[in-house]
Amino acid sequence: MIAVTHTGKAGDFGQCLPICSWLYKTYNEKIIFIFPKGFPFIKQLESLIRLQSFTEDIIYCDFSVANYDIGGQPYKFNPHDYVENLNVSRYYNFGFRTSPDKYVPEFYAEEYGLGVDEDFILNLDLQFKYNSNKLMCTEVMHKFLPHFEPTDLNKDFLRALQDFAYAKERHMHFSSLSIYLSLAKIPFYLYTVIRDQPFVDLLTFEKTNLMNPDDFWIYHRDSPVLDIRSVDENNNLVSIYDKIFFK
Repeated sequence: MIAVTHTGKAGDFGQCLPICSWLYKTYNEKIIFIFPKGFPFIKQLESLIRLQSFTEDIIYCDFSVANYDIGGQPYKFNPHDYVENLNVSRYYNFGFRTSPDKYVPEFYAEEYGLGVDEDFILNLDLQFKYNSNKLMCTEVMHKFLPHFEPTDLNKDFLRALQDFAYAKERHMHFSSLSIYLSLAKIPFYLYTVIRDQPFVDLLTFEKTNLMNPDDFWIYHRDSPVLDIRSVDENNNLVSIYDKIFFK
């Protein structure tokens, strides 16, 4: 077995899964994931993680995370110091050694000279129960999508992602859910809105709420994004897809 540690956040953790798939295919060894007990939302991710073919087990430990300024920091620790009788062939600490300057899975992998499974598709255990729902990520987007339903973020992540997958349309802001939909190759519309920030005048909005277009390539390079939308000077939704792809 191989041990993989991650200290958060939820979406940042998801970016290491294509590497875990590569490790499993390369060494034919399953992954034991080791997380700090204080990792936010990790319990909501557990069923999703256990569903993946490369997962052997999940273990929680007492490693302390000091801050989440750039993912969970510090992110490096020896899991043998925190888990008794841990029987693994090797371990990897995935996290941000600095701000990423490339697609995050590649950024993680290059620290250890590892590969990334380019064919990886996140398993959501879908049963093809499609419906006519039009879902948006949170009520933050309700002003622009008043007839759409917000998803329940208190749900288990797997259930929430399944709800999105079965929906007719999916409208996501830049969040952990959009990361996991990307990994599952589920198409969606992406909005440059940070979770839980209100819509305000354009100047403040640009300073605080817009996803940097460069971050699209870092977090959503291979995403099946149907359109990327922002807010113009009249506070209306507009497509910025061409500006990002053809700038």
